[in-house]
Amino acid sequence: MLFCRRERVPGRNLSRFLLSSFKRSCHMHTTYMPLLLADYDVDGLIQLFCTVEHEKANQYYTNNSQGHRVPHREVYRTVCDRLKPFSSDVFGCSSNRNLFFRYLKHFIGMQFGTGISVDLICSKFKVPEGKESTWTVYAHGLVYGLLCGLVVFLLRQQFRWCEYKSTVPTVVYYTRADWTQIVQHYVHGLNGNTLTPVAPGHPRASHIPFESPGWMHSVDSSLSKFVHPSIARLVHKSDKHGFRMVVNANVCRASLNSSKKNSPSLLPISVNNRLRTSNGLEEFLSRLRLELPSVYRPSLFSVSSAFDALNAFREDALAAGGCTRFRLAKVDLLDCFHQIDHPQLLALFKQVCSRSEKFMFPPPNTKYLLREIDWFLKEAVVVLGGQSYRFIRGLPQGSCISPGLVNLYLAHADRSLSKKLSLWAPEKTKAASTTTTVVLRYLDDYLCIAPSNAALREVMRELQSTLETHGLTLNPQKVQSNLENFDISVSWLGLDVHNDLRLSFPDVPKPIFCRFHGRPLSAQDGIRRLARSRLHYAAWRYVFPTRNTSHVSWKPTGMHVDRWRLDDSTSRLHENARRLGCKFADIVWVAVKTSPERAQLLSFPWVRQLAAVVICRLTLVHRQGGCPLLRSTVAAFLHRLRAHRGELTRLFKAVRRHFRLKLIRMKLRTKSLS
Repeated sequence: MLFCRRERVPGRNLSRFLLSSFKRSCHMHTTYMPLLLADYDVDGLIQLFCTVEHEKANQYYTNNSQGHRVPHREVYRTVCDRLKPFSSDVFGCSSNRNLFFRYLKHFIGMQFGTGISVDLICSKFKVPEGKESTWTVYAHGLVYGLLCGLVVFLLRQQFRWCEYKSTVPTVVYYTRADWTQIVQHYVHGLNGNTLTPVAPGHPRASHIPFESPGWMHSVDSSLSKFVHPSIARLVHKSDKHGFRMVVNANVCRASLNSSKKNSPSLLPISVNNRLRTSNGLEEFLSRLRLELPSVYRPSLFSVSSAFDALNAFREDALAAGGCTRFRLAKVDLLDCFHQIDHPQLLALFKQVCSRSEKFMFPPPNTKYLLREIDWFLKEAVVVLGGQSYRFIRGLPQGSCISPGLVNLYLAHADRSLSKKLSLWAPEKTKAASTTTTVVLRYLDDYLCIAPSNAALREVMRELQSTLETHGLTLNPQKVQSNLENFDISVSWLGLDVHNDLRLSFPDVPKPIFCRFHGRPLSAQDGIRRLARSRLHYAAWRYVFPTRNTSHVSWKPTGMHVDRWRLDDSTSRLHENARRLGCKFADIVWVAVKTSPERAQLLSFPWVRQLAAVVICRLTLVHRQGGCPLLRSTVAAFLHRLRAHRGELTRLFKAVRRHFRLKLIRMKLRTKSLS
């Protein structure tokens, strides 16, 4: 199955690309190319491609209220003006042409990195009379050649786009001139403390030889291996203000020298391929996590472990008969990956290597590991906006070892903080459980808990002082606390934490989006994606607790306290059930609204499958909660979508029908067990 991807860079010769797309289509459908050439004027189509490619385009200038951003409708209009020479005869009929331009809107506004299926588009085309045998081959080659070839060429000729993570992910378009200024402003904002440009005469990363014992045994020694530079791109931050740099360290393209005659064969590899070699850095960091986890303490390795530690601290405090209402503060690091100090990281890594030689078997090759990390920090090159840079501070976000190195670095800072403050730690025994102050961290998100305002301010002051000694700073714009208002909650790892350390879903407003954003999936793929989803968050089960699932050792110091006992359990659980229904209603509505086959998805029998998926996913969340919570969730789901009830009438009827059947099965199961 072919997918048209907007981020695919077309070749320099579009006519050759179109011809290769027709050949690929013939190969996929087992059709001879001469049969296709006999039925269709492929040569004339190639000539039309060349005409549009070499036509001088009018430069687009922004003139809108969104600053430098170019609205999607303007991008679509610009591309359509260039595609006017492609008449209805090229597509077989006018309805096919209109259908193609409708899918072009999805292609322009879809989520970054996704693709649209060629089969999804061509299955809707009308077959011209007398060309039934070769129409499928021609349509697939034409659509793939247009979208992946000419349309991408026209987009890149006028615009640049970057990832935009909103309720419905999409991309934001800029003119080429504005995007150049944005990249220059971003690099200038780093003040030369993070990136340094690589001189043209400097040996680039693609010309750095690589020697690894694991590779030399499996590859002929006469072949040279070179590491290709990583490609960096800017992504809009989640707060929709500013950008962050993400590196694609998997790029591996053929070296230019390999095309020269009488030159040795070159085997370029990506940066991640070098780091993932046998006994390399990635394998070493994975072994550390399993065989020597003390170097990562008190880091939390997953969202589940973070909420397990939070629940264990709450129950220890209750069992000790101490404070039950806490002051909370959620803090975040400012550009965490770009603030890692290289000398301190190297010194810490040497200490870890020396410990690994004593406590790991078989012991790692520390000399090779130190050489590799020295190369990664000093010689690895990234390309941003056509300019090559090296990191003199910080780590590239996107490398396979960057999260592990950042976790090592932050764990070292956390251990320095624990020397100044008496903090509760999940791995300690009840001797430390009487301490009602704790700092929990997952990646760069901190949650500070203290029994009073003064204690919380002291924790935050010591935390900021400790981080500054390691070259890290807190982000003042993302600090949340209940110092001013004790009744408000703070958001941590996607859930709201209340002053009694209970968890709840955040109450989010209804999403506002365009139907051409998101993933352009077919009706079958959309239902399959919803069926496989886990409501997009694994930690949501902590909002509806039913049993002790903590992997942290828990030893109460006093009278046994039920782990999941809630004073206001009924009201809070039903409120969380209502918010869960609203959240899943938004997920379903986004999947339906952004699907090009929306009308088919809301018709029989597809709507019955969609309703069955909805009830199944909601029932899995309330496995132990019973009928009341499930009833509240389904009611909130239907109420959330009530504004679209005219379009979703069949879905409402199908959901109510499946819900009634589910209740009957649950009652029968309860009677059989009793």
